[in-house]
Amino acid sequence: MTSISFMEEKLNEISKKLDSGQLRKSDFDKFISVAREATKSSMLNLHRAAELIGTFKQVAADQASGQKRTINFREYIDEILLSLRSKYKRTQHKININCADDLVLNTYPGVFMQIFSNLIINTLIHGFEGVEAGNIDIGVEVADEGIVIRYTDDGKGMSEANVHKIFEPFFTTKRGAGGTGLGMSIVYNLVNTRLGGTINCSSVEGQGTAFTIVLPKDTIVEE
Repeated sequence: MTSISFMEEKLNEISKKLDSGQLRKSDFDKFISVAREATKSSMLNLHRAAELIGTFKQVAADQASGQKRTINFREYIDEILLSLRSKYKRTQHKININCADDLVLNTYPGVFMQIFSNLIINTLIHGFEGVEAGNIDIGVEVADEGIVIRYTDDGKGMSEANVHKIFEPFFTTKRGAGGTGLGMSIVYNLVNTRLGGTINCSSVEGQGTAFTIVLPKDTIVEE
């Protein structure tokens, strides 16, 4: 919008000079230079917008359909983070991914959208409360026991008592401040019932929180 508005302004200026007979070659050369730069900037941002819209549409379709399909897991995590970017883009928090580029799964993409959304939002609201620049690490590896997803943050952590209650329905430390206490219960049920896996949580106050998800290896698509 900024580039196009600027171009419109410059176009009006050069049009007036042309109509009045005051247009010089230097004016026209300058206009061409400005037009090239503004057009390039506009095209780059339009391509980014198109990619973002495409991601939103795919993620929304996955959530709505609930159907299995084949996905490159690393690329899909990137798509999920892109769709959640507005939640943390005005902060100094960072999300790091460590996952093989060639890990392909035949699974339920919409389920992973819900799982990672709840984990990340839980960290932003609870873990990073009072934290200016936090880090979230998402690591994925194929081990003997299955596909292991480790989600960790370096936020303020939880007490041992809260760790034991984290997956209970309606448990929240933000009662009266918008917390429903359902997010982590939903994650637990999705991992166990929909994906056939397990999830556990560990945390120490002042030292962050970690979630470990183990999924069956039979969803891996061999190249």
